[in-house]
Amino acid sequence: MSTYKNVIEWNKALTSLIKQHTTNSAPTGLHEAINLIESLISEQSIKRGRYLASVRNSLIHEDSNNEIPVDYDFIASTFKGELISQLNISQVIVDSISYPDAAKHTDGMQGVCSNIVGTYKGNCLNHTYGGTADIILTIYSVENGKVEGHMQILGELVGTANARGVLRDNRITIQTDSGEGMPMSWLGIIEGNKIYGDYHVSVVVKLKNQGVKNQYGVWNVMKI
Repeated sequence: MSTYKNVIEWNKALTSLIKQHTTNSAPTGLHEAINLIESLISEQSIKRGRYLASVRNSLIHEDSNNEIPVDYDFIASTFKGELISQLNISQVIVDSISYPDAAKHTDGMQGVCSNIVGTYKGNCLNHTYGGTADIILTIYSVENGKVEGHMQILGELVGTANARGVLRDNRITIQTDSGEGMPMSWLGIIEGNKIYGDYHVSVVVKLKNQGVKNQYGVWNVMKI
């Protein structure tokens, strides 16, 4: 479970991450920061970021509210990954910002970590365009909640690339970028040898101007 301190630190870190990207006046909070980049990130990412900011504001300004969502750290880590992919933020900038320590969130993680490394096969369905594809996810390693691997997409869809992600208990978020201007975020729930969830594709401005849409879909893989 996340803590009050983590909520505050995540909001500061995510605001700083956005501030490094924009040349406008420095945002005073996460809501204001998101206002500056709304046209550059997906609708799903906008909703995720505003949710994080609203939880923080509610905790600070509403005396009666002291509940912190159990998946706050997971959602914040996912939003961080989406910002990095969709805004193309350099690793130097990412590393210059202090984030809540993922290693502190270990409830139930060790058992998952010991079993998740391996190769998974399954498929994905693109709801935006209606296409389907077989996928192969290989997880090479998990260290302190950080996932390293590779995602291979076969058939009519594209996006094969190295994969980086974050593991929180039985939830995983994976970021892939094949270099074709369509970074992808894969959000999954781990149940035994199965991982399933939804994904979205954040198209860069150049491709949007050519009529390519942001996309979303679902995915499902089984360990082999």
